[in-house]
Order: sequence, then structure tokens, then C-alpha cells
Amino acid sequence: MAAVLEADAMVLWDKIRLWEWEVDSTCGVPDLGFLMEEKFNVLAEAALRVMDNFARQLGRATSEKTKPGQQLILMLGQCLDCLHLLPMTCTHAIVLGAHVQRLTLELWGFVNYYTVIVGRLEMPTLRRKPD
Repeated sequence: MAAVLEADAMVLWDKIRLWEWEVDSTCGVPDLGFLMEEKFNVLAEAALRVMDNFARQLGRATSEKTKPGQQLILMLGQCLDCLHLLPMTCTHAIVLGAHVQRLTLELWGFVNYYTVIVGRLEMPTLRRKPD
């Protein structure tokens, strides 16, 4: 959780509001736009820190253990790219932003599970002695 707390972690729990989206005046299609730059930057920073934490804690090697986390990183990267590059309606931007929030929290939980919980379960002192 430390990686998330370094960023503005509340962005992962806050609702994305209608006023945090703005129309892109350079887009040729009316009523398309992006999340406001400040909101997107804070959301992306939190996601990137958790992705970096995954790489540091679980390594970049492909294994059965890390495949679900790698899939989450792939989906999270695609969602961030869409939010940053593709103008969309307000509803789509809010839904995609909420998806980024949930994927980021899920990835944090995955890293926490393998670095803390599995590590403790594998400790020999936690094994029950035979009767």
C-alpha cells in the first residue's frame, strides 16, 4: 500500500464526477472530450506507481504466479492509453476512469497477496506440528 499512498491514493476511491470531464474543442465531433488533465494525471500516477511496484516486487520474469498480474498491467495500460488519447463522451470517460481505479486496486491487492500473505504462509514457523 505504500506505493499507492505515495501518490494521491484517494483518487482510487473517489467518484469521478461529471465536472471532471471537459469537451475537447479541437475534436471535430461535438460532445467528445477527456477527463480533466489534473484528474487524469493523479489517476495515472497512482496506477503507474502500483504497476512499478509489481515490477519491483514480483520481477519481470514470466511465471504462472505473475500471469494474472501481467494481465492486469496490460489492461490497465490499455485503459490509461484510451483515457489519454481517445476523445469520448462524458459517460464513457467516467466509466473508463472507474475501471482504471478498480484495476489499480486489484493489482495492488495481487502484489500484496504475493509479497505479504503468501510469504507468511510459506514460513516454516507457521506450519502445524504433527500430533
